[in-house]
Amino acid sequence: MKFISIQPGDGNIFDKVITERPSFVKFYHPMCAHCNYMQEAWNKLKTNHKLLSKDINIIEVHSGENSNIKSSVARIAENQGVPFILMVNKNGKPGEKYSGDRSEDSMTEFILRNVKKHTKNVKKHTKKVKKHTKKVKKHTKNVKKHTKNVKR
Repeated sequence: MKFISIQPGDGNIFDKVITERPSFVKFYHPMCAHCNYMQEAWNKLKTNHKLLSKDINIIEVHSGENSNIKSSVARIAENQGVPFILMVNKNGKPGEKYSGDRSEDSMTEFILRNVKKHTKNVKKHTKKVKKHTKKVKKHTKNVKKHTKNVKR
C-alpha cells in the first residue's frame, strides 16, 4: 500500500500514480467540516494491517488542485461536494463511488472488496491473453508452414 497526499502543485503526481495500481481516492478541502471530521479514520488507513500488504494507492487530493489534474476523475470530483471518495481502476478510469460511513472499518472493507474484484478481473484478463497468445502462435506456425509450401 502506498499513501499519497496531493497538495496544490502536485496534480501531475496524481495523473501518474493512478495508472500504477488501483487507488482509493478522497477529494477534500481543509475548510470542510465533514472532511475534518473523517480525517482521523482516514489517517488510520495508513497503518491498517489488512491493507499494508495490498497493491493499492490510498490518495487524498486537496480539491484546490482539481483543475491541474488531467484525469477524468478530477472532472467528476469537480461536480461533487467534498469529501468525495471513490475507487480508481489501475487504468486511471473511475471505479465505484464510496458512499459508506466514514469509519476506518467501513472504508477498509470497501477497499478490500474492490481490490479483490480488481484482482479477479486481472486474472480473468490474463487467462484470455494466454489463450489468445496460444492461438496466435498456432496461426503463426500454420502461416510459416504454408509459406514454406508456397515457396516450393
